[in-house]
Amino acid sequence: MKKKIRVVILDDHRILRDGIKMLLNNEEDIELVSDVGREDELYPVLNTRSVDILLLDLTLDEKSGFEVLGRVVENYPDINVIILTMHENSQYIKRALNLGAKGYVSKRCCDRDLINAIRSVSNGGVFIDSSLAKCLATERENSEGVKLSEREIQVLKYLVRGFTGKEIAAKLNISMKTVETYKLRITEKTGISARPELLQYAIKNGLFDPEDI
Repeated sequence: MKKKIRVVILDDHRILRDGIKMLLNNEEDIELVSDVGREDELYPVLNTRSVDILLLDLTLDEKSGFEVLGRVVENYPDINVIILTMHENSQYIKRALNLGAKGYVSKRCCDRDLINAIRSVSNGGVFIDSSLAKCLATERENSEGVKLSEREIQVLKYLVRGFTGKEIAAKLNISMKTVETYKLRITEKTGISARPELLQYAIKNGLFDPEDI
């Protein structure tokens, strides 16, 4: 039997947590471990339960979600954080990704986007919901001289061919952490995190020959 993806929610809005609980409970491959409303309620759960994904709001009553994100990334490296927030500003997205978030989803997104984010991040991917990815892409198009570095292009070529982060690290003789950094930079620069769209981007920009797949 396939292992379930174990999820914890930190959001200070009870109604929203209840809605997410109902959504996740309908998915056979996802297990909701706990939902909490404050940071001090979070760590006892992380210290005593096995957790894969933390769904984190950026706006909490007592703390900045960015502070919590930094602490979780530093102290619980095996837990992947997905930001679930009303903040749709590109600067928030970039800051969250730079701090180590593996996903960024708007609270206005459709239910399926959140489920896809959980599954994608659990499989080692980076996920930004489509509306926010377009925001990043538009900003990139409006900026001057933003290009992928040679190493980022190398990582991109492996990503679109379906290589995992571990496989890419071995191919390029770099660490997994470095691969993740390049993946985040690619997402930030292109506004794309999903493999099919990355493939289209690579082909369109002459970075990849589809015959190489």
